[in-house]
Amino acid sequence: PASAQADAASAAILPVRSCASLTGLNLSGVSATVTSAHEVSRTPYTTKMKFCQVKGVIAPQTTFGLLLPVTTWHGQYLQEGCSTLCGSLQDLSADPDAGITCGAVDNGALAIAADDMGHTGGAADGRWAKNSLLLRLIFGVTSENSLDHAAGSVLSAYYGRPASYSYYDG
Repeated sequence: PASAQADAASAAILPVRSCASLTGLNLSGVSATVTSAHEVSRTPYTTKMKFCQVKGVIAPQTTFGLLLPVTTWHGQYLQEGCSTLCGSLQDLSADPDAGITCGAVDNGALAIAADDMGHTGGAADGRWAKNSLLLRLIFGVTSENSLDHAAGSVLSAYYGRPASYSYYDG
């Protein structure tokens, strides 16, 4: 019956492995490695929830982070962009700016990721890429796609399946 299908569709997808076991995970398909993973508590709006906070590196030097809901994931992935020349891994929040009226944000159901687009530095200082075509290509062409693939690998490892829906906010 339709009601049984609705109940199954609304059930949370739980992890198939521990958060800490993601540390050291080699994401060979995208030349990336998870450098740390541990549980944290965050409060999207009013309810405190547990997330697996993951940090890693995509070769040669793009740092990335993810927040993975421990008990409230329903298959949705949100990748956050950053403004101007980026240059830092933003502190991921369980309540991203773009999701003020989004139910999945309100109930902590989104897996969220971001990266530094391949460099550390000021958001208005482009000197880091002055003499490097590779860094300019990573920043302008490949970093967001590489993050999507790395995050997809982490999601599949942690939850045992990929995201059903993916969104980009940037």
